Amino acid sequence: MRSVLRLRAFSVHSYANTEKLHLVTKAFCVGFAIVKQVVCVNEKAKGDSVSQRKSWST
Repeated sequence: MRSVLRLRAFSVHSYANTEKLHLVTKAFCVGFAIVKQVVCVNEKAKGDSVSQRKSWST
């Protein structure tokens, strides 16, 4: 009986750790996607201003 209880406790603990890892991984991926979008927006803004400067000078 004790071994069954230990196994259940281990499986619940293991599931909780897996769930936490999933949440951490998901948060990392969402954060990475947001940072990537911000970088792309900044690069586009810089690219547009550079192309405008070139068109003004010619």
